[in-house]
Amino acid sequence: MHLEGQFTVAAPQADVYRFLTEPAKVGRHLPDVTDVVIADADHFTVTARVGVSHIKGTMVVKLEIRDRQPPVSTTLVGKGSGLGSVVDMVTSFTLAHSVTLALASLENAFRLGPAAALTGPVARGDLQTIEKHIAEMAPAERDAYRALAREAARLVEKRDSALSRLLGDVLGAERTTDGGAASAGD
Repeated sequence: MHLEGQFTVAAPQADVYRFLTEPAKVGRHLPDVTDVVIADADHFTVTARVGVSHIKGTMVVKLEIRDRQPPVSTTLVGKGSGLGSVVDMVTSFTLAHSVTLALASLENAFRLGPAAALTGPVARGDLQTIEKHIAEMAPAERDAYRALAREAARLVEKRDSALSRLLGDVLGAERTTDGGAASAGD
């Protein structure tokens, strides 16, 4: 299986790198992790609840941080077992300065077009993440977030009543069932 993606974190690169390479810190934020045992700065064991449907159990994974390149990248190698299965994994990350990400985003917008280059929860229609973002931000920032998210939804043509309600989209709420805009005299 191969997973890939990118996202932006509003924090200094060195702080993000330090957080991602400190098992005691990052372990507390991993889903379904029940225990993190640290052997040293580069070796630790994670115990997590796993399951599909009614088959549930525990997986124990021994992890090693390799190829540290502070504050840019590292690799994490793991071997684990549980539920009668074994897993071998290799994952890595590369942190880029926000200027690098901004330039890559601009390049994608010119190469692919603005709508095709847009990524993130609005483009994916990920209402749960949008709701979480709004709940976690300061009230003074919510109107700006909603305005930008509404514009992103318009750009990628993601319009539905749930997204409109979540973004407090007055225009979306004023639409009639046939898709036309309601007039003030209606």
